[in-house]
Amino acid sequence: YQIINTDGSLAFSLQGARITGSPERQFDTIDLRDAVTNEISVVFRAGQSDQQTIRAQRLTATGQRLFDDQGVDITPIPLNSAFDAALLNGELHTLTVTSDNNNAAINAHQLTDQQTIRGPWPVAVAENTANLYSSIVAAEAENAIVVTWQQDGPELNDSIEASRLNPAGRLGPGQCNIADIAEPFRTLDLTDIQAFITSFLDSEPAADIANPSGILDLADLTAFIIAFNGGC
Repeated sequence: YQIINTDGSLAFSLQGARITGSPERQFDTIDLRDAVTNEISVVFRAGQSDQQTIRAQRLTATGQRLFDDQGVDITPIPLNSAFDAALLNGELHTLTVTSDNNNAAINAHQLTDQQTIRGPWPVAVAENTANLYSSIVAAEAENAIVVTWQQDGPELNDSIEASRLNPAGRLGPGQCNIADIAEPFRTLDLTDIQAFITSFLDSEPAADIANPSGILDLADLTAFIIAFNGGC
C-alpha cells in the first residue's frame, strides 16, 4: 500500500506498506480511509482460482498492520464474482455476489473492530433464474450504505438495481439500538422481546448481537437486556 502526498512525495518507503505477510495470491484490492482515525481498511481477494476468499486488513496512518498478519477472512467467494466494501461509523461492511447454477445472492457482512464477522445478511436473492448479479457498488450515504448492482436480463435487457442498508448493515429501517429487532422500529416493546426469544431459540442471526459472532449464548442475552432497559 502506498500514499502519494499532495507535494508528490511518498508517505511510505518506495516498496510501500505491506498489507499481509502471506505469500499466497492476493489481488482486486479496495482501500477505504476512515476520516476520523485516518486508518486504512483494505479489502481484497485471496487464494487460487479454485478457492478464493474475501479478506480484510487495517493499517494505521503510518502503515502498521492492526489485524492478524494474514488479515481476516470474511467469506468465501466464487471465481470472478463481484464484491465491494464500505465504511460506516468506522466499521467495515462488505457486499459479495455468490452464485450456484441458476441461483444467485448478494450478501452483506460486517467486520467489527474485534475482528469478528457478523452476517451473512441477504440483500438480494434470485432463484431458478438466469438473471444473475454483477458489477456491485457500495457507498456510505447519510448514515447508511447504498448498494447498487447490475442484474443480468434476457439478451441485452439488463437492469440497474439498488437497495439501502441501515447502520447495522442490514435491510430495513434503522434501529435505535441492538435490541430494536422487530417492527415498529425505533420503539422497544413486547414485539422485540418476542422476536429476540424466537430468533435465539431458532439460532437465527437476528439474535446474534454480541461477540463472539456466530455463537448464541449468555452474552447475547445480556446484551439484549442491557440495550432494552436502556431504551431508544
